Amino acid sequence: MLNNGQWSGRTDDANISFGMLGTATLTANPTTLAPGASSTLTVSTSVDYGPSPYYVKIFDVTTGSEIKRCGSGDCVATVSFASESRHKYQAYLASYDATLPITGDYLDAGEQYVSWSSSGWTISLSENPTSGGVVAQANRDVGPTPYYITIFDAYTGVRMNSCASGNICSWTSGYSQRLIAFVSSNKTGYLPPEIQANSLEIFAGPVGPN
Repeated sequence: MLNNGQWSGRTDDANISFGMLGTATLTANPTTLAPGASSTLTVSTSVDYGPSPYYVKIFDVTTGSEIKRCGSGDCVATVSFASESRHKYQAYLASYDATLPITGDYLDAGEQYVSWSSSGWTISLSENPTSGGVVAQANRDVGPTPYYITIFDAYTGVRMNSCASGNICSWTSGYSQRLIAFVSSNKTGYLPPEIQANSLEIFAGPVGPN
């Protein structure tokens, strides 16, 4: 039972609505790092799910394996690979024995990519609080290189913008989107070829009236 945002004792009640569980969000830090270094995956929830019948589960979608299961609080996992690779991580609030592909009742905490790369590139993506758009910032100018800063809609796989010079690239949309930025080639496929670095996936959208 949910009481003032808190569960009053763990329950096996299968009739609990996932709307009662609020929201869950997966983040990764950093998203691009050298081989052998570690990235921290964190799932935060807006409501204490501890006494509910559900668990936060983090999966490495690239390998198809479950890497962490948590019964309460923020769920944190550390991941590392010794060689260059890119892994997609997905997290859910679901039943204890849920496996990929997730079926039945679940709350999606989103996905994140983590890249282990020796390229030296990094890129961040942040929301512009004034326009509601996003700003991607690479750690150096892409102009003298064969790479571009590219911004994609992570749901549709559509490239929204690409920038051939400088270390800043922006995009403003008239609707809410889940976006991700890359240092990559300028081709339109998703994921784009020749990825040197990727950002966190974030939600962004138009700013409402004051």
